[in-house]
Amino acid sequence: MPWRVASDVQKLDGNNGLMLSPHVDHLFDKGFISFRDSGELMVSPYVTSSLLNAWSLGTLSKAQPFNAEQAAYLEYHRTNLFKA
Repeated sequence: MPWRVASDVQKLDGNNGLMLSPHVDHLFDKGFISFRDSGELMVSPYVTSSLLNAWSLGTLSKAQPFNAEQAAYLEYHRTNLFKA
């Protein structure tokens, strides 16, 4: 959940954050990528395959499944930020 809309408790919650490289974090923050609860990468149709390949995301298949607390934050991201 973005800090601008998160409560003080949510801002400090370790489940409300992902360790991503800066360029991938930018895509996530802008809603061009997200993750399913299973860890599968979701890519917005606004992102080109050439960009994914240039940033080595074209071969990324799946992260580890997220726990229930992380999944709740990701649900917010998918519903409110992800550009489907």
